[in-house]
Amino acid sequence: YEFKWNDKAKQPKEFLEAYPNTEFKTINKENYLDFVN
Repeated sequence: YEFKWNDKAKQPKEFLEAYPNTEFKTINKENYLDFVN
C-alpha cells in the first residue's frame, strides 16, 4: 500500500522489480475508509 493525500500516484520502478506479481494500491482521502474498515 502507498498512502497519498491526492489520488495521483504511480508504482515505483523498484517496487515492480522487487515484487513483480504483487498488487499495488494507493490509499488516499477518497478511499481510506474502505482500507481502515
